[in-house]
Amino acid sequence: YYYFIYYLSCSPSLPVMFWGCVVPAQGSVEVKLPNNDCLHLSQISLHKPIPGKNYLKVKVDEQAINLACLEVDRVEHQSVSFIFGPNPPTFINKGKSEIHLLGYKEPSDAVGEDPKSEQPPAKKQRTESAT
Repeated sequence: YYYFIYYLSCSPSLPVMFWGCVVPAQGSVEVKLPNNDCLHLSQISLHKPIPGKNYLKVKVDEQAINLACLEVDRVEHQSVSFIFGPNPPTFINKGKSEIHLLGYKEPSDAVGEDPKSEQPPAKKQRTESAT
């Protein structure tokens, strides 16, 4: 398996990083989230699908749940919107095909901020002294 991260700069106030991961057949991958960053998972797809169902599970804090069931010629790709963090998720593939995950990481201090709500720096007021 491998990770790849690509840095994007949509706005200086809201930096995000493109993220991707390959979960091998019958394997798992733990995603490290430094500095309490958040992971936004947006795409799940089969790579070189083999007949049969492939269940993608996620485990956070020792609790595992199913995220998707992918199957060749039926559902080979799924668009999702899941946010993980600050605890690291482990993605588990219960199937015979490799599963590719795509999304992006966002620094924890940027999560939940509304760029429109940012106030410009206050202007310094001039004071005149009486002499």
